[in-house]
Amino acid sequence: QDFDDAFHLAVASPEFAQAVLTPEMRELLLATRGRVVRFEGDTLLLFREGKHTTAEIEAVLELMRQLLQAVPTSVWERLHGDAGPVDR
Repeated sequence: QDFDDAFHLAVASPEFAQAVLTPEMRELLLATRGRVVRFEGDTLLLFREGKHTTAEIEAVLELMRQLLQAVPTSVWERLHGDAGPVDR
């Protein structure tokens, strides 16, 4: 499914959205189906209703790691002056 059909974007900063929504990020976000994804500054929130298995939590944590790594370094630098919250 096409990214634009799958997501409704609500952004406080169109510049942030444009910088973050690279082709790689769009592909990763398509893997979050059924979850709410929210960037708040340098924080990533990913959630859905219901019970979660340990395996699902581990998979979601790995997806979150990939999402954070996909944020361009320039975005992290603009937010707080370094390369980001995860090792590059």
